[in-house]
Amino acid sequence: MTASYRKIRSGSSSYYTTELIEDRVVDMPERVGHSVSAMTASSWIVAGRRREQASKALGIEPGAMFVSADVSRMEALMGGWHPIDAAQACDSSRRLVRNAGSMRRVALHDFTLSAPKSVSVLWAASDGPTRSAIEACQTEAAVVFVNTLAEHAAYSRQGRAGIHKTPCAVAGVLFNHRTSRADDPQLHTHCTVFNACIRVDGTTGALETLQMMQWMGAGASLYHAQLAYGLASLGFSIKRAGRLFEVAGVPQGLCRAFSQRRTRMARVAMDDLHQIRGGLDQSGTPPDAPSRRHMAAVALKTRPPKRQTAMTQPELDRIWRPKLQAWQWGQKQVKLLTSMAITKPGPGLGTSANLKARPESYTLPPRSMDSLPHRVVTNAVRYMGEASAHDILSWTLANKNQGLGSKLVLPGPVESKSLQETFTDHTDEQVAIPSAT
Repeated sequence: MTASYRKIRSGSSSYYTTELIEDRVVDMPERVGHSVSAMTASSWIVAGRRREQASKALGIEPGAMFVSADVSRMEALMGGWHPIDAAQACDSSRRLVRNAGSMRRVALHDFTLSAPKSVSVLWAASDGPTRSAIEACQTEAAVVFVNTLAEHAAYSRQGRAGIHKTPCAVAGVLFNHRTSRADDPQLHTHCTVFNACIRVDGTTGALETLQMMQWMGAGASLYHAQLAYGLASLGFSIKRAGRLFEVAGVPQGLCRAFSQRRTRMARVAMDDLHQIRGGLDQSGTPPDAPSRRHMAAVALKTRPPKRQTAMTQPELDRIWRPKLQAWQWGQKQVKLLTSMAITKPGPGLGTSANLKARPESYTLPPRSMDSLPHRVVTNAVRYMGEASAHDILSWTLANKNQGLGSKLVLPGPVESKSLQETFTDHTDEQVAIPSAT
């Protein structure tokens, strides 16, 4: 799973701000159409149609570092109030939504994007500059995700009984976190989107999330494709792992050693299945593997409390060093990976011409409203590490008028069933804090 979704109520801002890093700036090349050329450890984002208008109306600068002084502005937006002069946010003139201030309203939508474990282990073993470069790839890919949802699926209802759906721009904060709850390296980004938006006509209202859910799988697959492409651009070899990817050369045993949460969850889930089904059946067959829903329930059951104060990077490095040394893995091995890389993205790779030149084809099954997101997922999986998310999405949109069931020029067969489910996991429940990554 690379993306999860939770609805968040007011009063949960501290969950995201425990790892604020206010003294580091990560360079991010302008490769995804974002208006800012530098992203920080945590940063504001405004995306979607007429985002410049929304940015000006809300007083938010896209890409600006999110610091401790911004917490009050975040809490105002979570409450449905205008963030300017947050001390007076309860003034009715500051109301962005009808139920502003209600503790029952959904305050924000949290889309959490987790890098593959080999990427996090690679980051943990790297030197400072390489870590910054990997972080930039993660942030860049997260921006792709938010831009995809905002451009293609961000709407707000208005009119009597919300009969009209109007396109809108969304605002939020990207919170980059470094660890799992077990203090293992786990790069992940909380793409928090406020449940208050600026419509294209200048009015304000709450987000309508139906189409965002339909596009979540496509956005997550483009996030994955962009992250793979960014890492390949740094010189690392990418290997396919089913419909996802891993960094070639990172020991899988080391990845498992740094997956304490996942290992414990799997053990508890299998114990549950043994108890439910009475262990081995008469033929000696072990219980089936736990389902994704079962694993999600186990994740909640086994989740330890989150630290109130995040550990510093030197403290984390001291914890991780023994495992890295046991595998004889460190900065030297990371540099060797880049020198041994077989292929790297080059100029023109992933352009429409190159994508279209692939000889094999794949027939998409007839689908209804989600046919375009499904095609985006399919293309992102097939060109992972070879083309940027921008090229993949542009090429897919350019060919979107092909009839359902027609053949797209793609590089090989991929099972059509539940492609989007590979990348997403979401719940409709409103919870106080998001689940652990």
